[in-house]
Amino acid sequence: KHAIDGNGETFWHSAWRDSQPDYPHSITFNLNKDQDIKGFTFLQRRNKSNGRIKTFTIEVSTDGATYKSVGDYTLDDNTSKQLIELSAVKTARYFRLKMNSGHDDGSGENVFFTFLAEVGIY
Repeated sequence: KHAIDGNGETFWHSAWRDSQPDYPHSITFNLNKDQDIKGFTFLQRRNKSNGRIKTFTIEVSTDGATYKSVGDYTLDDNTSKQLIELSAVKTARYFRLKMNSGHDDGSGENVFFTFLAEVGIY
């Protein structure tokens, strides 16, 4: 819910406290109706760089059961809004982000987790 609340100060976070699962991590969004998607907007977490999304896959679905990959992408390690334009418009009710790796700030902290402040579609 925090990745779609319109507040860049809140964020979605993968499991990290009670368990430490490694990549990939995923989050699924229900758009409540089929929508044409030309691209996605992303805003990385502002107050922590270690674990920001680096590489990820976007998958779309019309039924929430069968997903199709629309591509593998990379986000920069910064807090500016980033755009991912799809090569073709996709119609979907659901989309899933599968995070495959995170940025490592060199602090020595184990980067098994990831997080995201905001995601949107256009």
